[in-house]
Amino acid sequence: EIRQLIKQTENIDELKRLVTDYQLNAHEIINEKTGQDFPRAQIGLIVASAGIYHSKGLLDDFREGLQDAVTYAANIGEIETANKLRSVLASN
Repeated sequence: EIRQLIKQTENIDELKRLVTDYQLNAHEIINEKTGQDFPRAQIGLIVASAGIYHSKGLLDDFREGLQDAVTYAANIGEIETANKLRSVLASN
């Protein structure tokens, strides 16, 4: 399972490949979402992926992912979500 492999890997290139695989698998589920559920699921995936990087100590990748989530949330009018994510960014 991808999540277990992510936990076990210490190789950054391998980790990034696994995160990409994780995202591709998640998109299969997300693409079935409709209405506001779709963009919210997208934001959730971006945040989850950023969290993986954070857990591995890759803070630049974490911040980049979180900034992408902030931008996405702000662009779809999820201002409260964007502000919460900005707060997390500011503390990291």
